[in-house]
This record gives sequence, structure tokens and C-alpha cells, in this order.
Amino acid sequence: MEEKKTFDDSYKKRRTALFKRDAVKYYRLCNFSGIEPEDSELYERGMLEVKKRRVGRRLEQKTELKNNYKEFVREVESLGIPTNLSEWENTKKKLLQKYFPAQFSKQNLNKYSATQIGAIFSRVLNYARRAN
Repeated sequence: MEEKKTFDDSYKKRRTALFKRDAVKYYRLCNFSGIEPEDSELYERGMLEVKKRRVGRRLEQKTELKNNYKEFVREVESLGIPTNLSEWENTKKKLLQKYFPAQFSKQNLNKYSATQIGAIFSRVLNYARRAN
């Protein structure tokens, strides 16, 4: 019974999107319902808009990452962090987590030795310098 209600809801929403000419909603609801679109032009316009948004998000993410690299290098240099792998372990951890939270906030960096943190930090720093 629940499936029929979901199908009926998506059918009504899809028909409303078609009537209102909401290309993105129409595209998504046709895909969700597995129904052949009545209006192929509206469907294709929705598909292109969805792809355009994905590309835009990827570009924003790349720009943000590039800015993170630049700021990371700037802060490392302003703090004068030594290249010795086992020194400044806590500061290195904090900087990795600050500038690259997606990569380093989820992992437990405490499981690594000071030398391992230094090696990770050094690799990221070298990559960040090349990326600028």
C-alpha cells in the first residue's frame, strides 16, 4: 500500500512539474518513477541543468581546495615549522585538520607516530607547494 502512495505522489509531482515547466524536477521525477518522459525536450533540459550544477559544484570544490593549499603553505611558512619529521607533531596535526578536514578530521591521527605525522605533513606540504 505504501508503494502505491509513493508512486501516486511522485506521479502527481511529476505532472505538476510538467505543467509548471520545471525541467529539473521533471527530469528527477521521471528517473525516480522509471517513466518514459512525455516531454523529451523538458526532460533533456532538466538533465542538462542537473549536469551543469554538478560541474559547477566540482569547480567550486577545486577552487576551494586550491585556496586551502595556498593558505596552508602561507601559514606553515609564517609559523616557521621545521622540516624535521618528528618535531611540532601537534601543530602539524592541527594544520592538517584545519585545512583538509575531509581527509584528516575523520581519521584518528593519534594512532600515528610523530615521524609518521611529519611524513604525511611533508607530503601534503610538497603537494600544496606544487599546486600553487
